[in-house]
Amino acid sequence: MSVADEFVERRMLKFMCFNCEHPAMLISKKEKIGTNDDGSEKFKIELTCPRCKAVDSFILNDSSEATLSKSENSERIPDASKVL
Repeated sequence: MSVADEFVERRMLKFMCFNCEHPAMLISKKEKIGTNDDGSEKFKIELTCPRCKAVDSFILNDSSEATLSKSENSERIPDASKVL
């Protein structure tokens, strides 16, 4: 099973909201945006805060399998093992 399989829409990610500091955000969108040199698919993951509805996003498989980019708004790197 790849890391990307864990990131499914409507699951939660334990990742603090940059706006209201809610402890988890909802995975609201998973969009394929390309393929890396190692053959892994690259995805844009969009997160929505269930409390304040703020939106953040990051790249899953950023340049290689299981590499996550910093989020767009909080500028922190999510932990792939924190999908609930």
